[in-house]
Amino acid sequence: MDAGKRGWPITVSAAFCGCAGAIYVCAFQRTLALVFGEGVYTESVLWAAVLICFSVGGWIGGRAPQSAERILFISAILAGVLGLISNFILGFIAALYAPAYYAVKDHPSLVLLIAFFLGLLSMAGPLMATGAAIFAAGRASAENLESPSSAVGRILAVTLAGGAIGALLPAFLLIPNLGLGKTLVAAAALDFVCAGLLFLSERSRTMKSFTLLFAVFALAGGFLIYPGTRALSFGGWWLPAANLNIHSNEAAYAAARQKSTLIFEENDAAGPIQVYWIKPAENEPAIQRLIVGAKIRGDFLGPGQLIDESLSMLAVVLHPRARRCLVLGLGAGTALTSMRTLMAESDVDCVDDHPALAQVVEKLFYPRFGEIGKGRLIADDPGHFLRVTTDSYDVVLSRPLPPYRDASSAFLFTDDFYRLIGARLSEGGLFAQCVSFSELGGMQRAVVIKTFSRNFPYARIYEVGPGWTVFLGSLSHLARGGRQAIEDIEKAGNKSHAGMMNVLMDEFQIRQMGSHAAASAHTADRPVLEYMGAAGVPVR
Repeated sequence: MDAGKRGWPITVSAAFCGCAGAIYVCAFQRTLALVFGEGVYTESVLWAAVLICFSVGGWIGGRAPQSAERILFISAILAGVLGLISNFILGFIAALYAPAYYAVKDHPSLVLLIAFFLGLLSMAGPLMATGAAIFAAGRASAENLESPSSAVGRILAVTLAGGAIGALLPAFLLIPNLGLGKTLVAAAALDFVCAGLLFLSERSRTMKSFTLLFAVFALAGGFLIYPGTRALSFGGWWLPAANLNIHSNEAAYAAARQKSTLIFEENDAAGPIQVYWIKPAENEPAIQRLIVGAKIRGDFLGPGQLIDESLSMLAVVLHPRARRCLVLGLGAGTALTSMRTLMAESDVDCVDDHPALAQVVEKLFYPRFGEIGKGRLIADDPGHFLRVTTDSYDVVLSRPLPPYRDASSAFLFTDDFYRLIGARLSEGGLFAQCVSFSELGGMQRAVVIKTFSRNFPYARIYEVGPGWTVFLGSLSHLARGGRQAIEDIEKAGNKSHAGMMNVLMDEFQIRQMGSHAAASAHTADRPVLEYMGAAGVPVR
């Protein structure tokens, strides 16, 4: 075969290798972030592992004594095979990480070192083989063309172009439709296509037909038998700093109040509270907005703080004998402060991966923040903490952002996250999660309710303000009735909060909506909510 005819299979194979390599990197980074927790240090050590894998593989592919085309073919086959079994390796890594973390948890540098080596172990096979294939493609192209420098430049260009396409495919096509496990299978399929091109370019017509038939059955089998990552109880995502919602003076609301209407005013146990309705402007989304002014210590609470207090009150009323409580995400400190005030004799822990938020809250909002109640403020990724801790809690609170905002928030609505919560609840324990229904479309609501109800058989949904709901779930029967909880809050002197509450859905209605045939469960493997816009329409 002349140089021109020999060159095109190598060039196309390099593009496929670049595309497959980028898909591997995206899928591995996403999956390992679920295991190790997401943060700048974890991300840095994982990227270091990625680059080491590519560099070592490239060094091997560039220096191997065999012919470049043979190295390219073998590397592509190896990358595909190792990519198909990478789900097994990731399952092993997930099981190994928790005991390794506890062995060195008091030494942060060692924790990151373990994450680095476990990440290297999980990614080494496919990425080293891909690196070897890319460099072998450069060698083969240089050997087959008259101008080696031009050949190497062309291979580099098509590899990077393939990598650019591969970086887009997981987000826009593969993960929302196939899930993380099958995304790795798709990358392996591209490696097999690469090897097949090289094989077919050198073989007879009969052998080509046999190879093509074998490839079709092999890929079909790979998609059917893959060990889905959904079976692994992944956990570990971070609550973003956007939860911080601090307004420390009345002037911040002056302009808004000119366009608002006072709809509620009441003196309760905490002090006078005024609730304002703000009509959205014509160019704004039709989302109900609320402002709450509370003249307590000269501060004025934003809508988020009122919701946090309602979240805490419902949890306390439904589980008044709770001894250990957990708040996931510090936010503006309202939920934690409310829980510590209402449950003064209980231990109330808070997990947030932004430890500096405690200083902000104490300085701007609660001068005696550190003196209220008992418990720990733990600087950790909330999902990661749930995965590695052995503690159990009577009450767990969570108030994430809407799931379509980012991957961090989307994970806090997954089947995997709810399973982690259930595993950390003590007997009769209660989980309470605030959900902004006004920012979710109909299909999104069905997905959230379906995912929540399949993990918490005893559930209830309360409306706690215009567009805001609180999901309450337990593995045991909820003793108090729906309206009774609201009446108990009102009897305690919190009329303003109780006046804005309503039972939105009981257990029967939740089960009915959770059985919505068109709604898929939201999992870490296939995060369908993450790829829906505010109207609940899939984003492609």
